[in-house]
Amino acid sequence: MAFRALEISNEAEIHIKDGQLEVTNKNGIALIPIEDLLIIMVHGANIRLSTMDISILSQNKVAIVTLD
Repeated sequence: MAFRALEISNEAEIHIKDGQLEVTNKNGIALIPIEDLLIIMVHGANIRLSTMDISILSQNKVAIVTLD
């Protein structure tokens, strides 16, 4: 059951591996199970997220909101 809201506001690279969202930034790597995510808020210009990742998140009913 999805319950987490994730905000990414610093430079980061996002990938999906083995059913988990992998967020890599200068501080290290964070792994979050996709089934736990309800929404991802992306706030910043230096955040890399592929269209394949967006597609997988969409299939898992994870909302993505981009903020300026």
